[in-house]
Amino acid sequence: AGDAVPMRFSLGGNRGLDVLDNTHSFASQQVDCSTGQALQFGITTPTEQKARTQLRYNRGQDAYFYLWDTDEEWAGTCRQFVVTVEDGTQHRVNVQLT
Repeated sequence: AGDAVPMRFSLGGNRGLDVLDNTHSFASQQVDCSTGQALQFGITTPTEQKARTQLRYNRGQDAYFYLWDTDEEWAGTCRQFVVTVEDGTQHRVNVQLT
């Protein structure tokens, strides 16, 4: 918690850097560490895109990369990181923060 966590995902090839839903591209929400269920359904925290955290594509790895700045207050919790692409599809991963 409080560090930048590198997030990597693939969309089956380079779809360009305009593949994200511009309103809710990256967000996270607190989840129960045992079940992975959201603790407050529908309440997400959007991530702030800064120059160092902006989305990048690596052709050699066929993957997109994003640095997720986490909050120190999230220590000891689990969060679900959510990527929303342009067509509204969401990709999720649960992370335990220490």
